[in-house]
Amino acid sequence: MKIQQELIKIKPREESGSKNARKYNYQKNLSLFLLLKFYEKNEGYVFLFDYHDDLIILDSCIKPENMDFFQIKSKDAGNWIVNALTKASQNKLSISGKDKGGKEMMNLE
Repeated sequence: MKIQQELIKIKPREESGSKNARKYNYQKNLSLFLLLKFYEKNEGYVFLFDYHDDLIILDSCIKPENMDFFQIKSKDAGNWIVNALTKASQNKLSISGKDKGGKEMMNLE
């Protein structure tokens, strides 16, 4: 049997690496999309990736007055529902709780 046929025939022993890569690719691609939108507007901005949150956008690089926090999550199948976004587990914030947590952590509210 040819090598190509063997690779297709035999199921991979694990797929977690490709699943995680797909989720990070979505986060990266959405962040890049937003970055290009800000670039088109020709306004001041600073993007912080994976620092306190998945993405933070400041409105200026010199004297920022506003910042937006983003939790960027993908889903393998189906649509997000409110319960999935607001459900907290043991000692962990919900997805929506994490989004609010960045501002609270910095005493911005």
